[in-house]
Amino acid sequence: MRRLIAWRLQADVLGDLDEGTQTKIKQLARSSRGGTQASFMNLKAGSILVREWRGVEQRVLVLDQGFEHKDKRYKSLSEVARAITGTHWSGPRFFGLEPKHEQRGGRP
Repeated sequence: MRRLIAWRLQADVLGDLDEGTQTKIKQLARSSRGGTQASFMNLKAGSILVREWRGVEQRVLVLDQGFEHKDKRYKSLSEVARAITGTHWSGPRFFGLEPKHEQRGGRP
């Protein structure tokens, strides 16, 4: 809280962030809340994601705009996960791209 107050005081005296910087921050915030998955996860076009599902290796190619699996294009990684499993999955979770969350309750 102290940092926020100090920043606000400094901004009042010296001026706030310029409009371009504010716009960039808003864009980054939007993308982290569900923008294009490939850019949010920092996946580069040409990367291949691999996951074994029910004994079968699944490979997904990262494209500039979306993903490709078995010669079919998808807009999101979740669509690919759904095509593979037949059920709703978070694509990043299915492919192990989400950060691991620490367990709660005092366990290591």
